[in-house]
Amino acid sequence: MKLFYKTLPALLAVAAPVQLLAGQDGYNYMGSGMGYGGWFFGPLMMILFFGLIIAAVIFALRLAGFGGQAQGNRAIDILDERFASGEIDEAEYAKRRKALKG
Repeated sequence: MKLFYKTLPALLAVAAPVQLLAGQDGYNYMGSGMGYGGWFFGPLMMILFFGLIIAAVIFALRLAGFGGQAQGNRAIDILDERFASGEIDEAEYAKRRKALKG
């Protein structure tokens, strides 16, 4: 039994005796450790947990600048840059901008 407690993380080594002292041995009155909701809430919480992890990663990537702009906005930005540098005249700019905006 000592070897068992030595191999567990510190949190479990403290939590298990406290749970036993409180009279909660992990089993309900039907004899199973999952209870009635365990088969439903266990996978549901796991899906929720991983969903939150994925959402946090996506949020962090977008915050860092990996998500980019929509392609239409980038095309208009390039058109604006070309007009500002003098590559195209105002009539060409207006015509292309109207085509891009749809």
